[in-house]
Amino acid sequence: MAFFRERLTQHCTEIALQIISYRPEQSGGGAIARVDIEVDGIRLNNLILKQTKAGLRVFGPNVFGRAAVTFQPDAALAVIAAIQGATANGRD
Repeated sequence: MAFFRERLTQHCTEIALQIISYRPEQSGGGAIARVDIEVDGIRLNNLILKQTKAGLRVFGPNVFGRAAVTFQPDAALAVIAAIQGATANGRD
């Protein structure tokens, strides 16, 4: 199992992740922004970046009361790092 986890982690570091849109959120509840990203040709729209007690978290939109997208911890950290990099470079 460790072999597959290592290969997956190695693959995730090679994935092209691009921030398509960053929209500051004013609704409160810890929400910082809504974000659209593209990962290896797949677009994920309306992700929400939140400040929680555990730190920054990224959540996918809900569809029919269920999460349409979820992230493994390493993938979530990669998305958060990309968002922080894009906003540090003046994309906000």
